[in-house]
This record gives sequence, C-alpha cells and structure tokens, in this order.
Amino acid sequence: QYVDAHKLQEAWPVSAGINELFSVRTVESTRRESGLYECETLLYVDRQSRRLIVAGEVSLSGEVASSDAENAELWQSPEELRSGLRIDVMNQVLVDMRASQSNWSVATGFKAVFKSASARVSEGNAQTLQELQTCWDKPPICTLI
Repeated sequence: QYVDAHKLQEAWPVSAGINELFSVRTVESTRRESGLYECETLLYVDRQSRRLIVAGEVSLSGEVASSDAENAELWQSPEELRSGLRIDVMNQVLVDMRASQSNWSVATGFKAVFKSASARVSEGNAQTLQELQTCWDKPPICTLI
C-alpha cells in the first residue's frame, strides 16, 4: 500500500536518530474493532535499547495514526515450520477468517488467560486435526497475526 511520506510524519518518532520506519501488515482480533482489524503497523528499532518499538499504524484506507512508543515482540517459528510455510494456505485461512468473523469478548479474554491452549494428540494426526478444526468456528481470542 502506498502512503504519502508526508502523512507518515504524524507517526514518526520524535527521538533523535530514528531515520527508518518498517511497515508490517498485521491482522488482529480486538475488542476495539468489529471482527478482524487489519492495518500496516509502523515499527522502528531503538538503537540504544535495541528494542523493536511500535510507532503507529496505517489503516487500510490510508489513515495514519501515531501511538505511544510501546515495545513489540517479534516471534519466529522454528526453521522446520518456516521452510514448509505455504503462503497460499495462509491467505486462504485469512479469507475464511474474514468470511466468518466474530467479535472479541471479555469471555474469550478470560478463556485465553485461564484455559490451556495445548492440543492433545489422541488417536492420530487426523483426529487431532479434526479437533482443532472444530475450534475454528468458535469466537476469537484477542490476538495479533
């Protein structure tokens, strides 16, 4: 998505020495928005602390919003999973999620805190997959992809 560089000044950190912003497409389920919220999250690296910081976001309509500087965590899946990543499947999952959007609720937030997210491997891979797929139609937990 193209954004006029002058608009990015609204989210540009005032700290001296920040001369690069990174834009990362993110999708999240949050109670502040109905269904899935998609945007380009703006990040920068604080060279002193070596931390990744959220500077703001650009909405899908191109609106730029700054945010308080908050630390971002970058997680990377193991190489064995990354090497088999199929972008076509990932995109289809997002299409399916958009088609069956549900809203975040306080109840799902409590489930995220108090309920285990582990999956039992029972009779075999097929049954485990079937159990996981039944969860896909349940209301979302607040999360960021």
